[in-house]
Amino acid sequence: MEDNIFGIIDQLTKHDISNTEAIKKLLFLYNVVDSKPSTKAALNASVSAIYFADSSDYRSYHYEVIRSLTKLDEPTYKDITKLFKELNPE
Repeated sequence: MEDNIFGIIDQLTKHDISNTEAIKKLLFLYNVVDSKPSTKAALNASVSAIYFADSSDYRSYHYEVIRSLTKLDEPTYKDITKLFKELNPE
């Protein structure tokens, strides 16, 4: 499995993504997939609010929840979309 992860990192770095950034992006997905159901539920609530463009005053708090649970410094809308799809597979 470790070889697969390093293989993915090598592929990502060919597209101008640093090793550090590639590792962060892979780890946040693994953390979400392997997290406890209660943690997933909390993260899903915040991700869904942002994904569906919730304009409430609590939006910044949702981002804080996502930062805390995923360890992403500044989650982008692309990160939110990935998380939403991981948490809500169809």
